[in-house]
Amino acid sequence: MRFAELHLERYGHFEDRRLPFQAGAPDFQMVYGANEAGKSTTLSAVSDLLFGFPQRSPFNFRFDYPLLRIGAVLEEDGQRLACRRRKARDHSLVDAADQPLDEGRLSALLHGLNRDTYGAGFSLDQEGLRRGGQAMVQATDDLGQALFAAGSGLTGVAKVQEALDREMDAIWGRRASERRSFTVALKQLDASLRVVRDGQLKPRDWSDAQAKVEACERALHDLQQKQNAVIAERNAVERLRRIDAAMRSRSALLAAIAEAGAVIVFSPAEDKAAQDALATLAKATDAHDAAERHRNDVADRLTPLQPDAITELGERIEGLIEDRGAITKGQADQARLEIEQLGMTERAAVLRAELALQGDLPSGLEVRTLRDIATRHAGLVAGLRTRDIDLEDRRTRAQALREELADAMVAEGLDELRAAITLARGLGEDFDDRCADAQATTERAETDARAALAALRPWQGDADGLAALCEVDDGEIQAVSDADLKLATRLETARAELRRLENEIAQLDAQRMALAQTGQAVSADEVRQARDARDDLWRTIDAQLRDGGPAQPADGSRDALGDRFASAVQVADAIADRRYETAEASARLTGLDQSRALLDVQRRQAEQAVREVEDAIAAARRSWEERLRAQGLPLLAPLPLRGWCAQRRTALNLNRGVAEVRQQGARIQERRAEAVGALAKALKAAPETDRLSLMLTAADRERMEGETLEEAFREKTTKLVGLEEEIARQERLEIQDRRALQAAVGEWTDASARLHITADIAGIDRWLERIEELRGTLDGIAAHDRRVQGILRDRAAFETAVVALANDARLEAPADTAANPARALEMLRERLTKARSVAQDIDTLKTEWKKHQTDMDRAATERAIALDRLAPFMVRAGVGEAAHLLPFLERSRAHREQLAQLAEAERRIVADGDHLPLADLVATWEACDPNTVASQAVTLGQDLETLNREVAAAANALGEARKAFEALDQSSCTAVDAASDAEAAKADMKAEAEVYVLKRAQWFLLRWAMDRYREHRQAPLLTRASALFCTLTLGRFVDFRIDYEPATPRLLGLRDDRQTLVPIEGMSEGTRDQLFLALRLAAVEQSIAAGVRVPFIADDLFVNFDDDRAEAGLTVLAELAASTQVLFFTHHAHLRSMGQALPGLSRLDL
Repeated sequence: MRFAELHLERYGHFEDRRLPFQAGAPDFQMVYGANEAGKSTTLSAVSDLLFGFPQRSPFNFRFDYPLLRIGAVLEEDGQRLACRRRKARDHSLVDAADQPLDEGRLSALLHGLNRDTYGAGFSLDQEGLRRGGQAMVQATDDLGQALFAAGSGLTGVAKVQEALDREMDAIWGRRASERRSFTVALKQLDASLRVVRDGQLKPRDWSDAQAKVEACERALHDLQQKQNAVIAERNAVERLRRIDAAMRSRSALLAAIAEAGAVIVFSPAEDKAAQDALATLAKATDAHDAAERHRNDVADRLTPLQPDAITELGERIEGLIEDRGAITKGQADQARLEIEQLGMTERAAVLRAELALQGDLPSGLEVRTLRDIATRHAGLVAGLRTRDIDLEDRRTRAQALREELADAMVAEGLDELRAAITLARGLGEDFDDRCADAQATTERAETDARAALAALRPWQGDADGLAALCEVDDGEIQAVSDADLKLATRLETARAELRRLENEIAQLDAQRMALAQTGQAVSADEVRQARDARDDLWRTIDAQLRDGGPAQPADGSRDALGDRFASAVQVADAIADRRYETAEASARLTGLDQSRALLDVQRRQAEQAVREVEDAIAAARRSWEERLRAQGLPLLAPLPLRGWCAQRRTALNLNRGVAEVRQQGARIQERRAEAVGALAKALKAAPETDRLSLMLTAADRERMEGETLEEAFREKTTKLVGLEEEIARQERLEIQDRRALQAAVGEWTDASARLHITADIAGIDRWLERIEELRGTLDGIAAHDRRVQGILRDRAAFETAVVALANDARLEAPADTAANPARALEMLRERLTKARSVAQDIDTLKTEWKKHQTDMDRAATERAIALDRLAPFMVRAGVGEAAHLLPFLERSRAHREQLAQLAEAERRIVADGDHLPLADLVATWEACDPNTVASQAVTLGQDLETLNREVAAAANALGEARKAFEALDQSSCTAVDAASDAEAAKADMKAEAEVYVLKRAQWFLLRWAMDRYREHRQAPLLTRASALFCTLTLGRFVDFRIDYEPATPRLLGLRDDRQTLVPIEGMSEGTRDQLFLALRLAAVEQSIAAGVRVPFIADDLFVNFDDDRAEAGLTVLAELAASTQVLFFTHHAHLRSMGQALPGLSRLDL
């Protein structure tokens, strides 16, 4: 499916906006728009078009819900669907004329996708890309679980690998540990070699080292004494330099205090109290003078003002002013009412003449009675007229239906046809294909069963023979396998031990040969052989001497035997002396011989252990094969036999499945034959084929024709019955209405005779209207008359009240009051306003006068208090006025400040002078020359730095000498023992290294097999995602790897060096986005391959991509566009520029 056009008729801020998407190869559309152009609105419109509006939509801010419309033209496989979507509960998918469309047509194009699955897989923005990518790599959705499916089935192998890890860790690890055997041997070797290197201590080395230590101690002591002397001298100079500024300040302050002479000193508290009192005195004096001026000014303004007694009549005056408006309005209404009253009188005379009434007007009740009679009469007449026309029409239609029913055709055998169709429909429209599939399934099952039997070689036989075999229990197989594994492990361990011993023997032989060839070592065997030769000669000589004859040598020489004995004695003594002289090398040679003998014994034991384990393995194999022959099973090892048993069970299941499939196929054929027979019997025309789907189509056609005839006959019969019932009901109602009409005419005749009315009932409505108008006119005349009389009474009362008020107020010109009461009331109002203003001014001025008098009294009190507080200070200063006290306070304050500065200077002198007595510091400072102190400090500092370096060098030399002397005092083992221990440690290290190399090789081989297994079973989704990720990262990452070691598998990225693995957390933000996009696009391609071909919509997915990777991302999307439509929305101008270089890309601006 693809969008050929998207029409935003009324949606959001869009109105009649069409977005055409031209088809191309690739089908890649880039939609560009700045911010606020409507990209997000367009994306929401696509979702709402495909899946309907949500209950609440935010895009109705311009058009109300009923007016919202989205349209589109969708294409798939050469077919087009033009549809529109409106906001409605039901039938929201409509055509161009707003007529409902079948949702199934759109659902078929979406291939079963709903809003959530489409949004997660085919409509992505930045947030959705990351959310979906995290779900995939954490295996929380179906796609994520498919990524890690290749790691299943290796639990047992992983346990073996863990066991190898533990065994290797017990031998060697990157970090040394006392529990590792190789590390223990290595430490033993290092310790032994250090002892050998140390050798023996010489007396001259010890005396030289002791003399060097003593010389270094003397040099260090002399330098430290010089250092202390320079430090003391420098401290004295630094002290003088520090106190110089404070000393100078002290001298200046003492001179200033002496120059000032005698001063009356006030304490800080007294000074503050005096200052506060002076300020209070000045403030109180200013306040008293200001209040007095204000009080006199108020008194001058208050004198000319006099109150008026008219204020007591204020409420009466204001009441009459309020009434004056009503009186004025009444005068205006009086003239209007009199004119209206005259017109109503004339109209009443005209109405009486028209009605020709012979007596009084009818009452309201009588008028309503007449109106009800007239209304009923008119309704009955109109109803009878309408009913007559309706009855005639119904009788005509009923007669036409009777004629049609008489000529109608009725279908026959329809029930049998429906039953046959129901039977066939129950089997399914694809039942023919299912029958063929059942036959093909049977054939495949038989082929699979034969292949499964063939896979059981070397065993041969049929399914019955296979079923008769007795399997070996899994527990027994596991026990035998574990026993074989243990024997194999024992054999490998025994062989490794034998190889280790042989290697050690060869090493000892080589060492002994090398030591013997130097001539510096004599073995005990050589000494023993020389002494044996000497003793043999002596026994010969002794035997001959005991026999009584001279000793005769074998060659007959008399002197030869003696010479040989003497030579043998010399050789034996020489060998013994040489062994004594080379005691160290000889002892080592003896140790090697002893070790060789011990290793020979251990080697023979190891060879015996290997033979015993090999015999045990052969016996176990023979027992196992006899066990298998007894049950007729193939001669396989335990683990292959377990696989063979699993294949056996599979073969048995397949053979049982063949029988079931055959039975199912037979049942399907029987049901098909039954359905075909029923349809052939029910059809009018003989079927041309026995294909169930074609027969069902013909049966449906005949059923529809018969049901159409049956439905038409039923509808006409129902209409005829309804018309006949309605005709009867209308005839009954007509009789009732005619009776009611006669009753209404009788009531009218009686009422008109009683009221002397000559009007006909047909024109009584106009007569009743004139009666009502006349009644209303007479009522209006009476109401106007009452209103005029009331206006006259109110005016007379108002004028009387004004005259009385003017007399009470002694208003000037009282004679005019009665003639012009309005003028008199206005004069009273003006006088009242003026009197109230004068009274308010008097009250305000009196209040101000009292306030200023209070301020004067308060200021006078404060001034008196301030003078009382200043009196003691004025007495001490000898002044009579407070203004003369201020200079004495200022001199006292300056004197106090000088004393405080002097104390601070002396405090700093003592603090900077290392807290020496002040007198000593003053004397020292006065005795020195301040100008030379700075230069002395610099010189002493340089000397001290030189001495510090010399002292440090001497201390280091002393430390090194002491270390060398202490090292000479340490004791060590003998060189021979240390060398023997070193050789033993080397032999242990070599044996452990061989075992470790073997375990390591096993571990790597097992890991290689696991990786090959996982690579072979790697999911196609991950393979495709790896290729896309490589393209998006410009080759910086070339593949994915899955780490199955943690409890939850982790996805890792393989760098371009094919060695570095980077977890997702270690990738940059942009690289993570590229990884998630690769996974999502691989999933989309998988869906497309499965037939789900819908547009892929991307909303600014390249926010964190640089330019090169953004270009790679556009290339990947262009490849996707070769198989489905891609709509790419962006507001980045550089992406639009990149898109121009892509062939086939269509650009559209919002």
